[in-house]
Order: sequence, then structure tokens, then C-alpha cells
Amino acid sequence: MGYAGAGKSAILEAAKEAWEASGYRVYGLSPFGKAAENLQKKGIPSQTLHKFLKSYHNGRSHYHVKSVLVLDEAGSVDVTRFQEFLAAVEHLGVKAVVVGDGAQTQPIEAGAAFRLVTSRMGLRKIETVVRQKETWQREASRLFGTYETRQALQMYQDRGHVQFVEEKIPDLQGLMAQEKHREIVECYNLSRRLCGNIYHKISEEAESKNLSSQETFVFLKKHQDYAVFKHWQTLRRSASDSILSHLEDCRPLMKELGVDPLKFAGQFVQRDRDVSSQNTQASQLVKFWNLPTPDPETLPHQCEVRAETKKEMVRQWAVSLKEFPDQSHVMLTYTNRDTASLNHEARHLMKQQRVVSLEEYVCTLRREDKDDFGRIVVTEEQKPFARGDQIVFTRNDNSLNVKNGTLGTIEEINSRKIRVKLEGEERHVSFALRLYPYFDYGWAVTIIKSQGITADRVFKLATYEENRNLAYVGMTRHHLSLKVFGSKLDFWRNDVFLDRLSSSKEKLLGLDYISQEEAARRLQPSHSKLAQALEKLGHQMDAIEFISRKGWERIAERFLGQTPRKENIQIPQESLEEAKRARLMGVHPGKISLKEKIVLKSAVLQQAGKLPPKTLTEAEMTAVFHPEPTAPVSPALSLKSGKMPHTFLSPTTPSPSPEQTTEKPQRRFAPDPQPLYRVEDVRRNLTSYSVEYLCTHLLGNSNPHLSNKRQLRYGKSGSLAITLTGKKMGMWHDFERGEGGDLFQLVQRERGGEFKEALAYVAEALRISPEHLLPRPTLSQKDDDTLKEERRRQKVQNLCNATIPLQGTLAETYLRKHRGIRGTLPADLQFIKSHYNYIAGKSFPVLAALARNKTGKVTGVQLVFLDRWTGQKAKADLTKQSVGSFIGSPVQIQKGSGVIFLAEGVETALSLKEAGLKGDIYATLSVSNIQGMGAFLQDKSRPVVICADADAENSPARKTVEEAASFLKDQGLAVSVIRPDLTKGDFNDILRKEGISAVQAYFRDYLKDGPELTSKASQPKVPTSPPSHSPYWEEEFKKQYLAAHPERATQKTITPSQSTPLTPSQIIGKFKFLTEQINTLENKSIVERLTKERNSLVAFILQDNTLMTRIRLRDNTVATHIAQIADSLKKQQERTINQKIELER
Repeated sequence: MGYAGAGKSAILEAAKEAWEASGYRVYGLSPFGKAAENLQKKGIPSQTLHKFLKSYHNGRSHYHVKSVLVLDEAGSVDVTRFQEFLAAVEHLGVKAVVVGDGAQTQPIEAGAAFRLVTSRMGLRKIETVVRQKETWQREASRLFGTYETRQALQMYQDRGHVQFVEEKIPDLQGLMAQEKHREIVECYNLSRRLCGNIYHKISEEAESKNLSSQETFVFLKKHQDYAVFKHWQTLRRSASDSILSHLEDCRPLMKELGVDPLKFAGQFVQRDRDVSSQNTQASQLVKFWNLPTPDPETLPHQCEVRAETKKEMVRQWAVSLKEFPDQSHVMLTYTNRDTASLNHEARHLMKQQRVVSLEEYVCTLRREDKDDFGRIVVTEEQKPFARGDQIVFTRNDNSLNVKNGTLGTIEEINSRKIRVKLEGEERHVSFALRLYPYFDYGWAVTIIKSQGITADRVFKLATYEENRNLAYVGMTRHHLSLKVFGSKLDFWRNDVFLDRLSSSKEKLLGLDYISQEEAARRLQPSHSKLAQALEKLGHQMDAIEFISRKGWERIAERFLGQTPRKENIQIPQESLEEAKRARLMGVHPGKISLKEKIVLKSAVLQQAGKLPPKTLTEAEMTAVFHPEPTAPVSPALSLKSGKMPHTFLSPTTPSPSPEQTTEKPQRRFAPDPQPLYRVEDVRRNLTSYSVEYLCTHLLGNSNPHLSNKRQLRYGKSGSLAITLTGKKMGMWHDFERGEGGDLFQLVQRERGGEFKEALAYVAEALRISPEHLLPRPTLSQKDDDTLKEERRRQKVQNLCNATIPLQGTLAETYLRKHRGIRGTLPADLQFIKSHYNYIAGKSFPVLAALARNKTGKVTGVQLVFLDRWTGQKAKADLTKQSVGSFIGSPVQIQKGSGVIFLAEGVETALSLKEAGLKGDIYATLSVSNIQGMGAFLQDKSRPVVICADADAENSPARKTVEEAASFLKDQGLAVSVIRPDLTKGDFNDILRKEGISAVQAYFRDYLKDGPELTSKASQPKVPTSPPSHSPYWEEEFKKQYLAAHPERATQKTITPSQSTPLTPSQIIGKFKFLTEQINTLENKSIVERLTKERNSLVAFILQDNTLMTRIRLRDNTVATHIAQIADSLKKQQERTINQKIELER
């Protein structure tokens, strides 16, 4: 073992010569590619530990008995890999030498094996640090290695090597005045993050002092950081209020920037309630405000707290690079996000100084990561590179002799090939971009990737998330100089910097905890005292239980009379069945509990007429006679609700005799579970993970090189393929045998037996038990259709909420660049940043076309999936997806007069508009919807032109167009069909290939100058509505509301079609919810907004006397409250009018 920079590699070089002199062969291993490369430079043939273990498991590791395997950087090897390494060494019969430092970066997986080995077997330590030139820096490196991190950091800080940079604090008032909604949401994220960091720091100090809750509150108030905490808390609340005031504009930004909706709503709940009630209220607010759920792939609360710090760090790095051009420089940071930001800043500065050439080539880079299940996930990204760029290799490659972490500078580059000079070597490597796309910018690298690197001058970015292990590695990579930069938002005090970078996050082992025997040995001196204390506590608990039981019995005796055993009273059959069933289900072991006595006695008194009757609702009857398997025995046995249960039958129902009870037991409760599993239930529970789990359980581990997240492959050549996603999830095919089928057939093939045995095997593997397969209530066809329609509307609503304007997006690029559209684009064409394509298994940006019915409501959305890099249509099996209903709902491309033009697709309709046609232009989005336009087109006097595609003569599409034209003619419309030549596709193809004039050639009759094509009588008539006869105070209330909220008058909200108005039950529910929120919330602005919304609801109700009557029949209390509010508003309005009259006088 040796400290960082103690010369472990140099000692290994000398040891290599000694071993070879004794007839041994030396081989090097390391978990890091760069460290393995350093061993290679010392003359030791080396490879990564991962590659060695892979070769060993595949039977390709062959070593002579007199061989030495040197494992470098062993402190970063987890327990599993270390155990595999020791097993391989033992099996091969070779000697192993382990070298490392347990204080440096910890293993990514579980367990620090190196610390365990050194504590049990002993070690040889190298304590002399030689890497740094300055004596005090070598001493600081030694302090890092002995966990005296605070003293080491203080040494650098005292000598001016640590610099804290002021960040720009956002001016929230200015942002609110300019309505910069994105910056306001970012300000909320920033303030929330800093509030959390400061509170976490104060809480850590309070926990270390072991304070009570009251003492913790006092400690918080008196803490030196409390003023800073309150400042950011106030800023967060102001930003939240501003977001809420402009929720329609901020809602998509909240989703994009990762705002947690529950935590956002949690700021507006009533604090005097318990935690459960607060969470419930926050959930209600999330639904009421329709707050979006953030994308799982989005980092939570995205914000930048180190922008100015990184700029200053790059600036000083560039000055040093210019001052010391012959010395090596590197920038280090903890996160990949900060690394990418530093590389962007550094490259921009190098281009300005002409260090990097202005002639760039875009390269497609690849990066391999592992998901939560250990599967390899490949991501691609396009970045520009030029001559002079510094790069880092991100994957080991033996043919190029480069490792993950090797640095180099680009000397030559073109569209196919790149030539790189490696740093610290007089060696060049050349490779084709399409064969080796594993590299990235290398001006800055992560601390973990720097393991094994030594540079003359190091510039390190300190972050709040670091710990002492990362600080040790990052601050010992230099030879001459180290400069540390920190943001004052991360480190608002100097002690915070020292505490955070000195914190310990080392991985623990099971052996770090004492065993049961050791705990008993340590507790032996206090065993008698502990036994006495436990015995005393047991007596106290027995006494409390006795008193409580006696109290309950007295209450039962006082209010319910004698127990059933003391009086020979006939007990209703339902109560007997309830008690019997409770015993069978294990509620109580063999005797009737006090609760059951109360239930039975109340049923007796109810039947005798001594308690008032109660009619159970349908829901209560269902809960009693058809309970869920995991629910309580019945509502009657649950006394937590505070309601005294009554009889389960009407008072007139006669009690059956005991003979009837024994001979023919009543089956009024849940039926017995079906003994067999159902195929549909098993398939309903299938997921990608469960299919993979089942296949692993059945077939063992799959082929990791041929499998991916969409498919499992078994066999050396992957002949057995099992689908994990999409509609074919669980289907398999064996290419060698020519067999295939579903999971049940796979189980039958591997295990034999009948289908029901295979079904049971799959169900048990998926943890599905027969008791969950009780008969489910089925919906009527009408209710089922209503539920499906509601789900469809909700999907359309969610898509509408996710849309943003088309300008400046990939959708506009698609239409302008790839479809040749130059004119203005309609408002019903929108853009959605990301939408999941269930066939391709990933998300794409999409062009969204909103289809509206004749009332102007959005009933459907057609999505066109786009390539996020080029803006063209995505190269996927599914390029378009339609959501919602489109019959009689087209996309309006242009509003005009005269002729009505119907096109199938949006691109074709835009091409007609581009050609200068003056009439109405609609995109029907499908050929079948042309016939549905009969209900949409109200004015039968206007001619209709169907602009069809160039379909073949007998094709189904052409026949559908002809049938639609015939149908529209039968409805009294003058219909004609225009289609391009068979070889020319559609009108958009003609526009792109031949220009506007070629499209206009097909519509000469509709482009002629002269009188209108249609008479004045044929112009569309605008329907008029009779004047409203609502009371005067309602009109004034509307004017006041619009004066207070002018944005409501012009605001255009995209909402899906609501074919039916609010029902009385929905109005009652909404009124109750608004009233509850008004009475409980403390924020004045929100209360005012909710009050105005409730007043608007009251005004809506009063417009229809029938509606008010229906509400009164359902809930008289709510109706009375509504009438009171209406009277109050009317009186207030009269006072306002009188005051106005007095002022005029």
C-alpha cells in the first residue's frame, strides 16, 4: 500500500526486474485503463481486470506456474470482482501481488475488498510522497492518505491555492416584470436546491449534538446560516407564487426543467396538519392545477450554480496554458455535466485564440453505459471536431493500443479519418471514424477518469457533492501546481468547503458491523440492569392493557347492555356468518373479541328496534358481501371510522333457524377463489423485467453480447430470441429448430407437462397467486365505451398540454427544409419535444397536428415522429401516430371563402396553401375521414374539391376517395376530385421537385382573376345566438373579473372536446373542493383566485334554474350555500352601483 504519488509504479518496475531475475513472468492488471497503460509503459504487459476475468471465464487464460499477477489500484475493486480475481489466481496456481490505496476512489459496486484484505493479512506501506515538487504539497498528499483531509485542504487554502467565485444571483423582480418564465422556473430550482443544501448542513450539525425536536428548532433559529436559509426560502416562495400566477406558460417549463409537482404544491398546504394530511392536500393541489410529472430521464431541479466559477477557471487555465506551453495541463471535476460544460467553454476559448482550427467536421460519437439491470445501453451523439482539439479516449482498444482515459491532440481530421498525437508520448494513432467512435473532448475530465494521470498543472472544480476520497484523488494529480475553484453558492462559508470535502462516504462491509456474539459480550456487564428495565417496562404495558380492556368492557356494558352469552337472544344469521368467517380468516384465535361483541350486540338491538334503522348504500353492501381478500373482514369490524354498525338486513327480514344454518349455509360473502390461473391475468402482469426474470429462471443467463433491452438471446450464436418489449413481448423463436410461440409454450418445451402446468409455473414465477383471481365486476358495454372515450380524451388533453409553438423548432425545420413550405404556418400545427414511440422503443420529437370538430374543440392529434438530428421523418417502423377521434374533425390550414379544398395529409394541404388557393383548406389526416367531412361542412352551397394522392387505379385508397366523393354528393355537395399523375406522388412531392407553378397548373380554374367563384348567397353564414338575459350583477361580475385578469379575455387554451357539460354531481364536487381549499389554505393570492373561480361557478349555475333544482335535490346543503354566495354577491354589486351613483351626483 502507498499514498498517491509515493512511487508505487517505480517500485513495481524494480520488483519486475527482481522477479524476472528469479525466473518469474510479471503481468499487470488494473480496474482503470489509464493505470494499466502506465504499467505497460514500465515494461509490464498489462490489461484491465474486467478483460482478464472475461478471458478467464471463457477459458482463454493460460499462465505459467511461475507467473506474478500485479493488481494495481486495488482500492477501487469491489468485493465480487476481487473474489473472482482470487478464485482465478488460486485456480491458475500463480502468485498475486495487490497494490493500492484504500483512501482513494471507492468501488462503484458494493464493498471495499482492499480494506478487508489489508486488515486481515497485513501490508507493506510506502509513505514517502515523490510526485509533487514542493515539500508542503507532498506533506498535504500524505495527510490526504491518512484521512486528515481538513488539515490538507487548509494548507492549500492558506497558500492561496483555493479561490471562491461570486455567482450572478437572478433578479426575480426584474424577471417577473419582463415575464421571463423560463428564468423564473430556473430561479425556483436554484432557490430550492440551496435551501435544501443549507438545511441539510444545519440538520447534520443538530444530529451530531443529539438534540430533541424542540432544541433542534431553537438551534435552527440561532444558527449562523439561518439568515441565508431564510433569504433563499423567501426567494423560493416568491418564485413559486409567480409560477402559479402564470401557470399556463410555466407548466411545460416545469416538466422540462424537472420540477417535482408534489414538492411544489407542498409549499401551499396547511402546516398545522399532520404529515399524511399535508401530503393528501398536496396531491389534490397537483390534480387541481394539472401540474405535469417530470420526465424520468430529466435530472430533478436542473439549475446552474457554478457558471461564473467555471468561466473563471477556464480563463485562468487558458492563461497558464499560454504562459507554460511546454507543460501539461488538465481540468478536473466530479460530474459529467460539469465536465461537458468546461469542455464547451475551453473549446470556445481555444477557437478564439486559433489554437483549434475553424474548419470543423461533425463526428458521431458512441458511449456505452449500463442500465439498472446491468444491460449495456449504447447512446449516440454528434459533436464537431477540428485540428487542435484535445480529446480523451473512452474505450480500451488493443489494436490502437489506447485505454479508457488516454489523452491526445488531433493533428489531422477529415470526414472519414482522424490522426491523434498521444499526450506524454512520441506516438501517433490513426483510425476511421466509423470504426472507432469512442472518444470525446479532453480539455477537462472527471476525477474518476483521471486515476493514474499525472499532469504538471491541474485546475480542479470543487463541488458540494464531493467527499474526501474524491478530493484525495483530484488534489494529488499535479506535479508543479494545483488551483482549486469553488462557487460561493456551493460553499457559502469557508467551513462548508472544509466539511463537505472532508466528509466520508466509504463503502461498508458486513464485517464492519459487530456480530450477535460480540454484541452479547459487550452488553454482559449491563445485562442485569437491562433485564430489570425490560421487566419493569413489561409490567407497565400489562397494566395499561388491563386498564384499557376494562374501560372498553365498561363502555360496552353501559351502552349496549348484557353480552350475548348472558342473555339467550336469537342472533341474526348474518352476524353469525360474519363471526364464523372472521375466525376462519384468522382475525382472532378461537374466541370472540370485544369488537365482535359490540358488532353482534348492535345487530341484536337493531333487529329488536332499540336502535334506529339504517339503509346501507350499494357500495357498503358490496364492501360487506364482496370484500377484497386483503381488506378487513367487513366495515362492521372496523371501529376506526367512528360509525356504529347496524344490521345487515332490513328489520322485516326473519331470522333463520339454527337448523337452516347448519344444513344450508348462506353464501352471502366473497366466493371461493378459482383453483386455476387465468391466461389473461398472467399476460396482464407481464412486463419487460418479468419476462427477463422468468427466462433467466427457466433458461439461465442469456448471451450478454447479443442481448439488448428489446430482446434476449441464448446460445453462442443467439439462435433463441425472446422479445422483451412491444406487442410481441414474451414471444420467442428458435432459428435452429424452426420453432416459436409464447412463454407458456417455451415452458412446456423446456419442462414438459400440460398447458395448465406451464400456466401455473409462469404465474408463480411472476408472484401471481390464485387468491387475487376472484371474479372481477364487469362493466356494461355503455359504461365501457364511456370509460374508453374518457381515456381517449385524457390522452388528447395530455398531448395538447405538452405542445409548444412551431417557430424555431425541429417541426418547423421539417416543414421548411424537407417539405418546401415557405409561407406562414397555421396555429394548429404544434411541436412536442419528446414522445414515446412504442414500436421503436424510444422517444422522438414530433410534429403535432390538432384536429378540431365543427365546434372548435380538439378531438384528435396526429403525431409525425422526427429525427432529432436532421429534422426529417424518423427512420422507424412507426412514423405517424393518431390519438383521439378524427371523424368530422380536420386540421384547418387556411380560412377563406368560396371553394373548400380537402387534402389527406398536412404536407399536401400546406402545398395547396403555398400555391395561392384562396378558399378553405383542410387536412383530413386520413382518406377515410373525407367521407366524415359531410357532418363538418354546414354550407352545402360551397363547392368541394378533394385533392387526392396519385393512387393506382384499383387501389383501396383510390376506391375510398371515390366512395367519399359519392357520399358527399348524396348529401347535396358539389364535389370534384383532382389528383396528380400516377408517377408524381402527391402535391407536396410536386412542390418540392417541380416548384409552385407545377402545383398551380392543376388548379388553373381556381386561380383565375375575376369575380368570386361563388355567389354572395353561397358564402358561409355565421350563426348568431340570442342575447343573454342573465342578471345585471352577473355581467358586472364578469367585467370585474376580466379587468382583474385581462389575460383571460384573450387567452387561447387548447383543450380536447367535451361533448357533455358538467353534471350536477361534478358541479357539487368541484364546489366542495373549492370551498375546502378556500377555508384551509393560508396564501392570500391563491385564496382570492379560488374565490373568484367559485364565484364564476356560482354565476354559471344561476344561469339555469333547472340545474339549480337538480343540485338541490342531490345536496341541499350545497344548494343553500350557493344561494347564500349569490345573495352576497348581489348585495355587494348593488352597493357598488349605489356608490357609483352617489359619486356621479
